[in-house]
Amino acid sequence: MIENKGIFESFSRSRSLTGGRWLKTFGLALVFGIGVLIASGIVDLIAGIFGPASSVVSGILSAFYVPVIPIALTVYYYSNRARIEPGGSGPSPTATSVPEMNRSISAVSP
Repeated sequence: MIENKGIFESFSRSRSLTGGRWLKTFGLALVFGIGVLIASGIVDLIAGIFGPASSVVSGILSAFYVPVIPIALTVYYYSNRARIEPGGSGPSPTATSVPEMNRSISAVSP
């Protein structure tokens, strides 16, 4: 989705990003899967105490652990992308931009 590629291009890109890191990728998925199962079980136990309001409590509590997987996958994607493309594709601050900013601020200050 991030790179706006089609289905087959996405499979190829995924293969190139995870090439040589299959065990690490599987381990990450396994650890986060087990973590979500444990967190879900704990939330269900806590929400069960609240009786009729348990679904509301469960929904509120699950908002704390559900975003962890997409965040971890996004970080892992950018980690793999940086490994393959060391130059990076995003804008980065240059050394000359900071002094220019400081000069303009000092020129305005009395």
